[in-house]
Amino acid sequence: MKRFVILALPLAALIGCGPSKADIAQSQVNQLAESWDGGEKFTPEGTDPWGEPYSAKVEKGDVNYTLTVRSNGPDKLPFTKDDITVKRSVQHTPVSKAIAPGVERIGEAVGKGLGRGGVSGIREGITGKKSGEKKDEDQKDAPKKDADKK
Repeated sequence: MKRFVILALPLAALIGCGPSKADIAQSQVNQLAESWDGGEKFTPEGTDPWGEPYSAKVEKGDVNYTLTVRSNGPDKLPFTKDDITVKRSVQHTPVSKAIAPGVERIGEAVGKGLGRGGVSGIREGITGKKSGEKKDEDQKDAPKKDADKK
């Protein structure tokens, strides 16, 4: 039994006990993202377990800022399948304020459409014809004009 313990300890040291580099990087990326104050800028500090600096990008949407913190992973190349990333979002504008300009544009467009529809309806009520139809006199004269041209 003593021999097993004596052989097992150096073997465990060689194999390694504890978290992998990827687990460490995941934990660090999460900690960095949690330290973000929700502002437009964020500069991560430190390096990943492979000695590369962490990168971060803050994108501004209509309502939220979205932070992406990235470790390039073991291959040290960005945007590959071994990258370790974390995203966080923080609201910077209330939804009601963000959608207000769009709602106003839709309201204006609907109003213009209803206005045009109302004008067509009045024209039809006065003339008795839809806006695309010709008057009876024009339609009666049309065959005569065509015959005159021949």
